[in-house]
Amino acid sequence: MILKKIALTLILITSTAFSAPFFNIKRLNKAPLELVLKQLSKELSEKLPKEINKFTKLTEIKSNKNSLTFIKTIDLQKAIQINNALKNEKAKVYLKKFLQNNDKNEVCKETIFKYVLSRGASINYTLTDEKSNFLFKYNIDNRLCLQ
Repeated sequence: MILKKIALTLILITSTAFSAPFFNIKRLNKAPLELVLKQLSKELSEKLPKEINKFTKLTEIKSNKNSLTFIKTIDLQKAIQINNALKNEKAKVYLKKFLQNNDKNEVCKETIFKYVLSRGASINYTLTDEKSNFLFKYNIDNRLCLQ
């Protein structure tokens, strides 16, 4: 398969750090973006769930058409400051922007993600609590990387 050489290993919450070995972009250009994202999701998901820190886990990665979604679960019993921030709209907006910016900084410097973003993909993040209740979401696209 075209993407067998892509092996991404480490994903963190506040700085989604990715590591990818060499792969052939010319070969990827021949594959439909949806297929590239599907294979990327499959390969990244092999290491899940992944503990990110003492209160956060990356629990799922899925692809859908031209998007890749990372689902992170926060244990709000352990993450008391985050739990408190979620109760205040202004603090929640700040937290969301902070996490988006950290993830953007990591995603936008990783070759494979820059590549899929340049082809029109969107990388989405959904945060849930330990009971899978939705907390908030944000996305990263090529436009955001160019800022």
